[in-house]
Amino acid sequence: MHLPDGFLSASVSGAMYLASGSAVAVALRRAEADGDGADPGERGRSTVMMGIVAAFLFVAQMINFPVTGGTSGHLLGAALATALLGPWRAMLVMAVVVGLQAFIFADGGIAVLGANLFNMGVAGCLASGLVLSLAGADHRRRRLALAAAAWLSVLLGAGLTALEIGLSGRVPLAVVLPAMLSVHAVIGLGEALVSVAAWSLLVGARPDLATASREPGGEPWRLALVLALGLALVPLASSLPDGLESVAERQGFAQAAAPARPAPLADYALPGRRVTGFDALGTYLSAGVGMVGCAGLMLLVGAVRRRRPAEAAGS
Repeated sequence: MHLPDGFLSASVSGAMYLASGSAVAVALRRAEADGDGADPGERGRSTVMMGIVAAFLFVAQMINFPVTGGTSGHLLGAALATALLGPWRAMLVMAVVVGLQAFIFADGGIAVLGANLFNMGVAGCLASGLVLSLAGADHRRRRLALAAAAWLSVLLGAGLTALEIGLSGRVPLAVVLPAMLSVHAVIGLGEALVSVAAWSLLVGARPDLATASREPGGEPWRLALVLALGLALVPLASSLPDGLESVAERQGFAQAAAPARPAPLADYALPGRRVTGFDALGTYLSAGVGMVGCAGLMLLVGAVRRRRPAEAAGS
């Protein structure tokens, strides 16, 4: 669902930058109040968990799964991150993942980065937080709520994307909205299945994730196993166009996309390397760079979050 540059007008892109920037600023402030407490060690453990979730979501988004009509989809992860971390920390994770995808891998445009973050991250985290809050701590109810939140987050992101494209004048909203919602209603089912499966595996190692406390800890090998499973599934990724690409081709606005800009690992491949079939070197190098980059950026975000209370106390 990554929008490329050229799909949105400058005014819509600017408005979405403002919306996403404001949301991330609020998330930085609210993360301290959303279960982090005042203990520096607790914040450090929280940051490690955020880095692991960010690394997993990066890898998971590389795996497109086929759906009906010659289209594919991939995990967004906003609902899963929210179930594991809470909405505000999940929003910071999504900001790191979507930002890294745009700048290093040219997956989504820079001019529309605010829109991509809002559509795939901000809106999904807030909506998922609301849905999950209704489930309480009961394991079964929370699993059902996560499935509903995951499906809803995909539909919400698709609807917002269609609205932005319509407001930009690329194609009438009455045409693009039903097209986006219909294909992403199916993709959302895959989102729900993957989200519930990953959450259930982690909750098996960390029952505290099913409660409101979400205290970081647990068995590291289970967390590593989730990442390993994601990497093992990368070669199975579908080459079919994703939901947005498919709609753009069918509705005749795909040509509005701006030429791809240079990036270190554009399209998750080594520059100038021509490979027929699955490019194991380029793909796994990209996955490694993405995972390390996500973890490093989350440590940086964690350092900022830990510094804020200290500066406030000093003042």
